[in-house]
Formats: sequence, structure tokens, C-alpha cells
Amino acid sequence: MGERYASLAMYSFQPLRAAWEAWWSAVGASCPALGVPLRWDGDLTQHWTDPDCVLSHTCGYPASTSLAGIVRVVGAFEFDVPEAHDHRYRSVIVARDGASLKADDGLEHATVAVNSDDSLSGWISLRWVLRSRGVDAPGAVEWTGSHLESVRAVADGRASLASIDSVTWAHIERLHTGLAETVHVVDAGPLVPSTPLVVPVSTPDALVDDARAAIAHAVGAGATTRESLRITGFVPLDANAYAEIPDL
Repeated sequence: MGERYASLAMYSFQPLRAAWEAWWSAVGASCPALGVPLRWDGDLTQHWTDPDCVLSHTCGYPASTSLAGIVRVVGAFEFDVPEAHDHRYRSVIVARDGASLKADDGLEHATVAVNSDDSLSGWISLRWVLRSRGVDAPGAVEWTGSHLESVRAVADGRASLASIDSVTWAHIERLHTGLAETVHVVDAGPLVPSTPLVVPVSTPDALVDDARAAIAHAVGAGATTRESLRITGFVPLDANAYAEIPDL
């Protein structure tokens, strides 16, 4: 076993890290078992399965598929973004100026920018939107590795469309304003539970309960942190809350 740590790198823009650190310190103060350092380096997807990672922030699609039986869902944040409703939210579909999502606009030939093929907001939601317009699959995919790079791909013309996590989009609008202004939102994805906080499957029930209480308390105690991170609440959930996702 190595050094224990936690990972909150789902929304890890550099200017937000101090706010995440402050919020996590408040969690650790309420739950000493979670009083471990945050880790920002390394592969985020490896954090999810690392037994030394006491808590991490993952995506709803892997949480309901590849991570089933490996992690336990603790709950999800409520976010202050227009596309959020309680602990559920929608991704936003962004396009270059002049682009649209009409079925007769050649969507079946469009190139889309996608962060990852296991991303609920970036890929699963995008395919859901395309199918709702009678398009089974896009013409081509530009794989980007991140939502920020997907927006850049649309902005510079490498892709026509991208589906972006709406919390990420809110941060991009504030932190990368010039980039955000080069694209526009044309639609939204399905309403799904927001990105879950998870712990190793071996985590005892008592610690899960303590973690939920500490997270809720930290969310309620830090107004400045909530404003920076767009977090307004926390809802305890388990894996059943994400059971709908593989069928999208």
C-alpha cells in the first residue's frame, strides 16, 4: 500500500484548485479518515481504481459500467448552473457560429469533438442527442482527451459540434471567456445524475455514512468555496441512481 490520498480532479482547472483544497480540508476536519492530501497528478481514471485513493470524483458512465463492483457511490453534488436540476444536470451541445442541429443539415456527415468514449457528458449524451434527430452516428470523431480541448476543436474548425459537461462549460465561460465566445450552445443532452463521488468498494458502511455527513457539512459551511466551484448542495446516493445510464 502506498500513501493514501483523495482525487477531486473532475473539474481541476488550475484556478479552482485552491478552492478545492479549502473545501477538502473542511471535509477532513469533520471526518479524520478523509484527512488525506488531494492528488492532482497522474491519470484520473487510475485514481478511480487505486485502493490508496480514499475518495474520488468520477463520471456517471464508468460508475455504472466498468467501475461497478470496484467502487461505491457516495453521492453527487448539486450545482449552480442553468442546466442543473437538484443533483441532476444536462450537458450542453456547442457549435461554431452558423451551425445547427437540424436533421437535414448533414449531421450524419459532421465531425464531432469528443473527450473520451466512456464520457457520459461528452459521448453518451452526444449520441443521445444525435439519435433524437434520426442520426445513428456522426460522420467522424475528433478525440480530444478533455472537454476544454473539445471546445477548442470546435472553435478552430476541426469539429462542428461537441457535447460538454455543463459544469465544465460554466467554468470555461468564466476562466476562458474568449474561447467560450467563439462557440455557442445549440442544445442540451439528457437529464442525468451529476458526476458521482465514489470510494473503494471495501469502504465500511460506517465510513461511507461519515463521509456523506462530512461532505454535506463542508458544502453547507463554505459560501466562498461554493461560489468558486458552483456547488450548492450534496445528495447521498448509491449505485442505483446511475442504473439508467447504460441504456441511454
